[in-house]
Amino acid sequence: MTHAGIIGPWGEWHHATTNLTDNADPFQATSPQRNVLEALLRALPTSRMVQLRYPAHKMAFYGSAPLGEAQAFSGSDVARVGHHNDCHFASFNDFYTYPADPAVIASQKAYVAAETRYTPHGGETCSPDPARTRCDAMVPEMAQLHTSNLNRQYNAGVLASWKTNGCFAEVSRRMGYRFKLVSASRSSQVRPGGVLDLACKERNTGFAALFNPSPVFVVLEHGSTRYAARLQSVEPRRWSPGVESTAYTQLQLPASAPAGTYRLWLWRPDDAEGIRGNPAYCVRFANAGTWDPVSGRGVGGT
Repeated sequence: MTHAGIIGPWGEWHHATTNLTDNADPFQATSPQRNVLEALLRALPTSRMVQLRYPAHKMAFYGSAPLGEAQAFSGSDVARVGHHNDCHFASFNDFYTYPADPAVIASQKAYVAAETRYTPHGGETCSPDPARTRCDAMVPEMAQLHTSNLNRQYNAGVLASWKTNGCFAEVSRRMGYRFKLVSASRSSQVRPGGVLDLACKERNTGFAALFNPSPVFVVLEHGSTRYAARLQSVEPRRWSPGVESTAYTQLQLPASAPAGTYRLWLWRPDDAEGIRGNPAYCVRFANAGTWDPVSGRGVGGT
């Protein structure tokens, strides 16, 4: 993903055609702005997304109805535009991230909450506001808006307050997706050419879901023999926060597979071929003892 950037002070899409004053309208939505956004979308692969600074801009460009399940991950422009807020919790309207009307703020947050089931949401904090940055107010809002990332460098005062008040560790754990393995089962014995039954149940305890393509492979290893099969029917991007999701598959082993004891792994690399072999880009389970840092695979068993 990338921020739209380019327009306005700090690249945050405000005051693009007016003088920078407190009374200027930061919510302009112009044809040139949309042209810049669409040029960015064309420059990126269709599997990658662009984040806009203000919800009002996406609503102006694509309509006030939030992205729905049927449109999600379709590669269309509306499905590829997410949200970033660079003044999280700074004031009652996050320093004009939202208009000043409380009813409009609630409406636009509901819009963002619906959108970010399928698109990224993140940004940074920019100024302490005790009413907004306290843990019991901030953590539920991150969960509501499905926050995937925040700048760890800014605002230092806000981040320090979360450490002092005891919620920084929870925020760090829950930022983005966090998959916990609940249960897994598989056939104990399979003949060469036979069918392996595999079921895996996971719970997403993070604030958000995945938004980039995330293939899931089953890997079987026996000495120097290795088989890998991509699970075509599994879509982890739809494994929502707070929900248990089950992946079930049947895989036919090659008739030529040598007899013996095999080690079974789940491998969840990045979809991009260029970094698929890099463990740093693999999805791992939150459970202890389920991760091989060398191969980037998880849940090994025989």
